[in-house]
Amino acid sequence: RSYEGNYSENPDEASEKRSHNHKRTKGSNKKQQPHIIYILADDLGWNDVSWHNPLVKMPHLHNLAKQGVILEQSYVQPICGPSRAALMTGRYPYTIGRQASGIKPLQPTGVDLSAMFLPEALKKAGYQTHMIGKWHLGFCRDEYTPTGRGFDSFYGFYAGHSNYYSHRVMGGFDFHDANVHGNTRQPLDIEGKYSTYVFADRVDEILVQRNPRAPLFLYYSFQSVHKPLQVPKSYERSYKNIKNENRRTFLGMTTAMDEAVGRLIKSLKRTGHYDNSIIVFSTDNGGPAKESGGANNWPLRGVKGTLFEGGIRGPAFIHSPLLPNPGTVSHQVGNYKLVMGNVVLNNRGRHRKDIWYFPPEGVGSFTETLNFIQNRLQSPVDTSLRTEKNFKYLKNRSVKRIMKSDVPMFLFNITADPSELDNLSHREPGKLEELLSRLKEELTRVVKPDEPRQVERGHPKRNAANILTSGWC
Repeated sequence: RSYEGNYSENPDEASEKRSHNHKRTKGSNKKQQPHIIYILADDLGWNDVSWHNPLVKMPHLHNLAKQGVILEQSYVQPICGPSRAALMTGRYPYTIGRQASGIKPLQPTGVDLSAMFLPEALKKAGYQTHMIGKWHLGFCRDEYTPTGRGFDSFYGFYAGHSNYYSHRVMGGFDFHDANVHGNTRQPLDIEGKYSTYVFADRVDEILVQRNPRAPLFLYYSFQSVHKPLQVPKSYERSYKNIKNENRRTFLGMTTAMDEAVGRLIKSLKRTGHYDNSIIVFSTDNGGPAKESGGANNWPLRGVKGTLFEGGIRGPAFIHSPLLPNPGTVSHQVGNYKLVMGNVVLNNRGRHRKDIWYFPPEGVGSFTETLNFIQNRLQSPVDTSLRTEKNFKYLKNRSVKRIMKSDVPMFLFNITADPSELDNLSHREPGKLEELLSRLKEELTRVVKPDEPRQVERGHPKRNAANILTSGWC
């Protein structure tokens, strides 16, 4: 298969020709825009990476982090659907109706089609765009799928979770090999193969077969380490001294993911991409650190789905041979989506607090991080506001009632108190009022969550092939 979208060319001949082209153009990469490799882990907690926890075995990611810039105050959304919507659109989820939860398999919806996605913006800048892994941003219409939102190719699954070996959800096969020309197939031959291995194989193919004259955007969205907790036993044996079975399996999954990242780096170097690449690594939300989840966010308070630090502060780094100061640690407050900047994105028409916005002075100025998550109209949920410095405001109430409730407020100095044990709301009335004022202003941008009921017509049992597919909304 050709990743230039030409299905008439012999794949073996194309592979050999493009491999030759890569070797021939290795020295000319400096004239291109940098390749962008965005690696997104799923449900990885703060204490689930080796640069925070020496018991975690991930040598490839560890070396990339230590030789790059570790982002120690990188903030994400507390659940994956809003995080992925924010990453792809460059907008806070509450401004496009995607704050409530991830899109369920039978919900007839997707991300607002008027919102430009990141790969669409990058294509306008001349990039080839490819995606591997988990989507979770809607698929009931072709327009909602990855190739409908700017990716030249997609190899992965639509739903929010899947079996790592059978690749099935609700009994239906959910794995798709698609390109922008509307050619989509389901690779049934991968049944029984571990998804992390399958993804790694496709990365090798893309890097060899694509057109080397164009810059590359690769969105590598791992299934790991989301439930179900599944990994080949050989990886679990690396953690035989850990008594908790779920934790042992979870960490084995992190090591398997790390091995796949090692394969990626090897392929980038072999095909001449590495020297002109920017590699970004992040989690989509905090770790599910309850007993069954296997993750660990120590010393941060909270878990996936909460607005305490353990739910929204994730491990992240940037690695690139192009970095002027590698081997550093950044404590600057920022969003994990801010990497692209003015190099490839045009900010005209963007609100100052949108995620992709960069002020005229350049990429070094991070926007303020405001977190409004899971505003379910039917029940109270967390809402928080963070300053660009030390303080964080957290309110345990629905945004419609946030200003009139007697539920206790929380104010934390997360620099002095990263575990969020000391509530300063009564001792810092000035800071509390400042954050409340900013919250009132931001509430004007909140739109109603897009949460339609699930419908049976999207169920895989409704089609003869028994697959999750588009075309039912």
